[in-house]
Amino acid sequence: MCLDTVQDEVTTKRAHGYKVVRKLPEYHSSDYSPQYSYDWGRGGYKTGEWVTSTTSSTHLSYPTGFHIFTELTEAKYYCGLLNLHWVENLIVVRVQFKDVVAQGTQMFNLKPLKVVVARNMKILPDKQSIQENTTSK
Repeated sequence: MCLDTVQDEVTTKRAHGYKVVRKLPEYHSSDYSPQYSYDWGRGGYKTGEWVTSTTSSTHLSYPTGFHIFTELTEAKYYCGLLNLHWVENLIVVRVQFKDVVAQGTQMFNLKPLKVVVARNMKILPDKQSIQENTTSK
């Protein structure tokens, strides 16, 4: 997932957003995994623990990091379409983030979605998170 437009400066004052992840079965040591297979090498995410993005890229016009939606409705839209067409078993979780390195929009199905790119994130516990599968059937 890449930004299609990048703002000249980061203006977000938010510290919370929404991430699309895969919920893992209980026998895994992590609670969630990244949504795409090329991210799997990063390992999983445990609820309540800070994770630092370790990826880097020279072909992007902005620093790499976790792509986090600022609006719940947009995260659900993205998750629902991915579950329907490409990837299965995705859910939307609420995350806390810090060290924002970019913000902008990414186009998905001709719709611009607002995203921040942060170096660090933490998935919030269930009571503060959105634990629903947003598959459109």
